[in-house]
Amino acid sequence: MNQKTAKQLILNKGSLIVSGSKVLSFNYEFEQKTLPSVVRWILTAISALCLLNGFYYLVFLTPSLSHLIPMFIGFAIALFLLMEKQALSFLHTKHGMITAYVIAALIGVNLVVFLIFAVFTLSVSFRSPEAGADAVIILGSAIQGEKILPPLQARLDTALEYIRKSPDTLIVVSGGQGRGESITEATAMRQYLIQKGVSSAKIIEETHSTSTEENFLFSLELLKEHVGTNAEYKTVLVTNRFHAYRALKYAAKAGFNAECLSAPSKPFYLLPNNYFREYLAVIEYWLFRR
Repeated sequence: MNQKTAKQLILNKGSLIVSGSKVLSFNYEFEQKTLPSVVRWILTAISALCLLNGFYYLVFLTPSLSHLIPMFIGFAIALFLLMEKQALSFLHTKHGMITAYVIAALIGVNLVVFLIFAVFTLSVSFRSPEAGADAVIILGSAIQGEKILPPLQARLDTALEYIRKSPDTLIVVSGGQGRGESITEATAMRQYLIQKGVSSAKIIEETHSTSTEENFLFSLELLKEHVGTNAEYKTVLVTNRFHAYRALKYAAKAGFNAECLSAPSKPFYLLPNNYFREYLAVIEYWLFRR
């Protein structure tokens, strides 16, 4: 065995003793690497949660690719755990170490940015606007056929609590029709509110928006017809907590004097998907839409 070969082997596994340019002894041992049990259980739990989240979207909704990203992450983690020994052996090679450093750097940067996103989101998610706003805008969310799903129901129920304290407030239900939806989200919300005792005369439907930005641009035009183009009116927007920060930013961009009334983020098992997708959407807002 020449010196070059020995030096290459010591980088990967084993031990050697060198005197000058001579290799005096070399002990080659293959050490099996395994993850600590706690780390393995944490990764297993994360993988299971991501996979169950994706399964829910595939079975009960008509998901877009972005809805399934957490599921792909879950598959990747599961594959890593199934091939744990091979993966850890690769990470002890030169190329494996470079790969590990790149992955660690990407995870580290995203964790820092995600913490910033979380702080901004939490800072606006638990406020309680005063009663008496001129208008309440309830932002749409996915429905199944005509069925109201838990995230949107949480928004509507939260809005109902506010509306009962503000009987003169106009209500704008904002949301177009997406894949797997038999009617517009606005129409589904209007029907739900009427069933709960809200007068149909107080409800304005905005049925064309397909994004948060459009929610406010199109709602503004409708409110101008009812409140007036020159009136400065106070608006309360209603959405889920994970969505509050970006919703407020788009409301301000459209010209609203708005506060956010945040609904609980339900159901809990969709939180990874909701927050992950919202994190990506906020990154897009910061980079391209401010």
